[in-house]
Formats: sequence, C-alpha cells, structure tokens
Amino acid sequence: MYLKPERGHLTLDAAAVTTCLADGATLVLNGVDELSPRVRAFAESVDEFLGAGSHTWANIYASWCIQAGFGLHWDDQDATVLQLAGRKRWQVYAPTLDAPLRHAGPVAPKPSAEPVWDIVLEDGDLLYLPRGWWHMAVTLDEPSLHLTVSTVAGRGVDLLQWLADSLVQRVEFRRDIPTWGDHEAQRHYLGGLRALFDEVLTVDTLDSFRWAREARRLPRPRTNLPYLPSLTPASLTIASRVRLVGARRLAIGPAIAQGTAAFAAGGSRWECAATLMPAIARLRETPTDVASLCHGIEGNPMGPLLELLDALTKKGIVAVVRDPDVEGQPVP
Repeated sequence: MYLKPERGHLTLDAAAVTTCLADGATLVLNGVDELSPRVRAFAESVDEFLGAGSHTWANIYASWCIQAGFGLHWDDQDATVLQLAGRKRWQVYAPTLDAPLRHAGPVAPKPSAEPVWDIVLEDGDLLYLPRGWWHMAVTLDEPSLHLTVSTVAGRGVDLLQWLADSLVQRVEFRRDIPTWGDHEAQRHYLGGLRALFDEVLTVDTLDSFRWAREARRLPRPRTNLPYLPSLTPASLTIASRVRLVGARRLAIGPAIAQGTAAFAAGGSRWECAATLMPAIARLRETPTDVASLCHGIEGNPMGPLLELLDALTKKGIVAVVRDPDVEGQPVP
C-alpha cells in the first residue's frame, strides 16, 4: 500500500515507495509531456520528425538496481528512448510478425533467435524502436532515468474505419444487403460497391483522411503555473508575435464554397475567409508578428485575422511569444 490516510487525505507513503524501488521496482510517470514544457517540446519535435500525425505521448522510467522493469515484449507504437541519467542495457530482437496490433490480428510468437542488438545506453544516447520489435531493458547496478516518446501513426484499418463513416453519405452504402437475393443480384450489389470504392479511393483520399484526423486532435495541455492566467493576452495587436503550438498541428482542408476556406487544428474544424488562408498557412513556419502574416494579402485582412487569432489563442492552438527578459515571465 503506497498511499496512507493523513489528516483526512491520502498521501504518498514515501518509505514504502523507497523500499519497493530498492527491491527492484520501476517507477513509471505517464504523460509527463503534459506537465513539463521541455518534455512537451521534445515530444512534439519527435512527432514532427517522424510525421506520425496521430497520437504522441511521453513517459519517464526510473529504477535503482539490476532488474528488468518489464519482461521481453513488443509495443504496437513506435518508441523513441532518450537515456537521461545513468545507464541501461537494451536487448532488441527482430519482429516475429509484420505490422502487429496489440488487440487485433494474429498473435506474434516470441523470438527464438539471439538479439540483433545488445547494447548499453548511456547519458544522452537515443534509441528508436519501431513497433513490433521485441525488446527488454535492464537497469545496471546504479540509478537510471530514461524518457520514452511513443508515437502512433494512422494505419490502414484506421483509414477503412474513417472511410466507412464517411460513406454513409452515399445511399448505395445505406441500402440493405440482398441477403436473400439470387447470386446475380448479390454480384450486382457487390459490383456496385466495388465501383464506388474505386471512385472514392483517389490520390486525395489520404489528404482528406489526415484532415479529418487533425480536426479531432486536441491540443497538448500547456501547464505553466503560476503564470498561466497572465499568459493569455486580453487582445492581440499588429505587433504581437505568435506561433502555432506544434508545427504539424494544422491541416488545410478542401474549399467549402466560393470565398470560404477551412482548416483543422486543436481538435476542431475552423472556417474563415479564403483570403486569410495564406496567413494561416504561415503559422506553420517560425514565430512571426501578426503584421508579417498579412504580407501580400489583398484588401484589409487585419481585423478578421486578429479576431481569428484571438479565438485560436484562447483554444491553446496559437501561442503568443513573450520575451521573459522584458516581462519577467517564462515563454509558454
């Protein structure tokens, strides 16, 4: 029991935890990217480099003596391991099943061959493990701390599930299956569905799939107490410097109607005047001031752009870049 009642509250029993760790247990802190700005930035950079475009999270593992925190296993997500302190021995085995899934499909048999890689990671070493690769990490007789960033990209089964949801707009896919019809009627029915699949599976399908997934992605939490309330500006100005939170977290969608465009960011679908899309696209570049975003845009876009940026800032999709030397506050 690692929690004990104290003054009506449950508190951590530090002695029990210390004893457990000394006996070979591993301390796992999940979702540390939601608590540490530096870990969050590292996780986002890994996601952008790998182009996962889906779900990314970071965990920290701490151990103190010779012991394997987990037995020999494989993960159904890619893992980027950064050794922060101490050393840890990694034994890596080749996959025994192509593109395995944890809760579906055939079972991957345990490897019978010798490890393809047996090495000790030291401070600052980086290890990339694609999904399906068997591995086991063993702490040496010294304190060890490592960070693992896990990334899950979109897969074929995800594409088919999204496609099935979108095809309900077509009446052909809503009609009853001719279960009791003769073979000719069934062949005619299947042939019609096959033709529709050929119609919808075009070179633009993957872009539409990515657009739909980005529209459902929530922004990564940005905990920055005690400064958080003061980091939300009352209003933006033409001189404000802004940046997108996660450079790949904005997907330009297909045109809606004449003069109107759409994009996906922060788990939401956004609409704006088509003339503003060049400015929105520039958010994926380096931090810049609002005036530079409007460069080359015809008309007078400043008012509508400031209104849109203000809404994106309040949703945590756009961050205002502050100068800590001037304001005495950390950059969000």
